[in-house]
Amino acid sequence: MELKITNNYNPDSVIDRIGILLSGGLDSVAGFYNLCNELIRQDKLDVTVVPFHYVDTQYPVTESIVNDVVTTVKASFPSVTISDAKIFNFDLDYVIHRMGWTCLNMAERDQKFDEYVQSNDIENVVNFRTMLPPREVWKKWSLYAAGEPEGGTGKLNGRRTITGLADTRNTPHPEYVRKDSYSVYSPYAAKTKMYVKEMFNEYNVPERFVDDTRSCTRVMRKPITNHKPGPDTFPIDHPDFDGTAGACGECYHCWEKKWAFGKI
Repeated sequence: MELKITNNYNPDSVIDRIGILLSGGLDSVAGFYNLCNELIRQDKLDVTVVPFHYVDTQYPVTESIVNDVVTTVKASFPSVTISDAKIFNFDLDYVIHRMGWTCLNMAERDQKFDEYVQSNDIENVVNFRTMLPPREVWKKWSLYAAGEPEGGTGKLNGRRTITGLADTRNTPHPEYVRKDSYSVYSPYAAKTKMYVKEMFNEYNVPERFVDDTRSCTRVMRKPITNHKPGPDTFPIDHPDFDGTAGACGECYHCWEKKWAFGKI
C-alpha cells in the first residue's frame, strides 16, 4: 500500500523523523513492513523511523514482542534508519460504573507521549489501526465470557460481562487526527484485519509473527482500592490465565485474528 510520507501541516516541508505506534499485534507489524518498503520505494532513506509502544505494567509481554519486532525489521531493512523502541510504561486500571467502564491514567500516558513527540521534532506518527469486520461477520462469533453459557449473551449471573460490539465503531477511523504540533496518520483506517493479512503476505512478513504477536487484550489485572477488573478481563481469581502469555480465545480480538489468519 502506498503511504503518504509527508508533513501533514505543511506538505512542502521535509520529513526527517516519523513515528510508528507498535501495539504488539499483527496490524502494526504488517504496517511496519509496509512503511519500510515505502521509504525505500519513495527514496526517502534520510527519514528516521521512531517506534513507540505503550505497555501496561500488568500486561508486560507486549514489550518483549515489540522489541523482537523492531530487531527483526532492522535486520530486514538495513538501508532504513530505525531507532530502538521508545517504551511508555503505565499501570492502566479500569473503573466500572453504571454507563460502562473507564480506563485510568490514559490522559497522563497520552500527555507524556505528546511531550516526547514534540520535544523530538516528530511531526508525523503512523498508527496502523483497523476497523471492525462487517457486522454480519462478527455477529456470528461466539463471544462469551469465562463461565458464561456458550452463545454470546454477554451476561454472567445476570450481570454484563463483556463489552458489546453493538456499541463499537463499525465505520472507518479518521485517516488523520491533528494534534498540537503533529498529526496521527492511519492508512489502514478504512481496512479490516483481512486487509492486514494481504499486507502480511505482500511484504513477506515472517510467518512466525502470527504466533509471536499478541492480539488478545482480555488480561487479568490486579485490583486497586475500590476498583474492579474491567469488563473485558478474566476475574482476578481465574485459574487458567495470568495476563502474561497465551490468548483467551473468547474476546473479539481473538476471533478477529482467527477470521483473518485462521488461528488465534
